[in-house]
Amino acid sequence: MPLSIETATIRRLRNGRTWTQEQLAHVAGLSLRTVQRIEARGQASQESLQAFAAALDCQSVILLRKTGRRRPRRAGTSPYFAAVASLAAASILALVLYMPSILAQPVMLNVGLNAGDERLVQAQLLSDEGRTSEVVLADELRIELVSSVTKQGDVFIEILLFEPDTEGSFLQVAEPAVLTADRRTASVEFEAKSGQHYLLELTPEL
Repeated sequence: MPLSIETATIRRLRNGRTWTQEQLAHVAGLSLRTVQRIEARGQASQESLQAFAAALDCQSVILLRKTGRRRPRRAGTSPYFAAVASLAAASILALVLYMPSILAQPVMLNVGLNAGDERLVQAQLLSDEGRTSEVVLADELRIELVSSVTKQGDVFIEILLFEPDTEGSFLQVAEPAVLTADRRTASVEFEAKSGQHYLLELTPEL
């Protein structure tokens, strides 16, 4: 029987080592497809859980999802989303350096998603430290947000972009991140293979 996995914890530990999914797969002795599937669906076998724990140098119990937390699954057949984050290499390095100094503090996120001139989503999400907030655009696009507050008072936001696969689940296609401040809007642009441009705007409130 598959185990429910805390995917945000896996991604946080993986990103803390600046590993890609491919690098984690290599260290854990798993296939890249297996790592992608587990991070997208939040389910893994006991063997895969132990492989993750060994690779990430942690106890397997902290990778298990707490009872009562749901992770919705959606079906869809929309085009492949090749997401491109508008972050320079220097910014990415700065984000990595901030990660060791993260505080546990809830963050209210004002989320806006545009397609061209059309506003598709306008929402407020309360994001607890290390917990995933989710935005779903019908069966075409899923965005997961994980927010943390640094000791410097800035807000670090991991953004995980997913596309539907042929099995009716979503697979992760990109994971940009932004570092911003209280009530300061950060923007990420990405593009679907069909050519549709999206603009994601995130404004945290502490």
